[in-house]
Amino acid sequence: MLDIKLAKSKMENEEGMNHLWIRIASFSSENLKHAQVTIRLPDNIYRLENLNGYFEDENGSILLGSVSHEQDIMIEIYTQDEVPCGESKITVSLSYRDNQDQTKEILRSIPLRLVTENEMDNVEIDEEVISRLKKRNESHIEEKFVEFPLQTQYVSNELSSLEKKYRVDCTFY
Repeated sequence: MLDIKLAKSKMENEEGMNHLWIRIASFSSENLKHAQVTIRLPDNIYRLENLNGYFEDENGSILLGSVSHEQDIMIEIYTQDEVPCGESKITVSLSYRDNQDQTKEILRSIPLRLVTENEMDNVEIDEEVISRLKKRNESHIEEKFVEFPLQTQYVSNELSSLEKKYRVDCTFY
């Protein structure tokens, strides 16, 4: 029901960047109401707003409303300053109301390995996450740019007698 993956198996401990993919799987008979996703990151790991454009409240919870089909959420995470190397975890919770109007919560965690720049040589890339990210970016670009055909309009205006008499046509250099 709730899957989370990272684009890279490791992240640089100083000015590093990674992407978190949260997938809420489709449901056969259950419609999730008042669904919201909360992400808990380790200390000194930050994130941008979700790349999908879902509304986020002041606490950073992503509000999805009703969910009846599969939803993807992409989050860019990063470090600003040097943080200690090692392994920590990212925890994602999905809370919702089910068909019986009972509040439920699902928790999932994923390890986050912070390493130095020299240790990034043998990083593993999750191609599924990258392809989802590319697909999202391509659809987002298509939404932003809409082409309109050029329209040329010819207008002939008549000058009034005063305009004809006192009009000065000149060019400034």
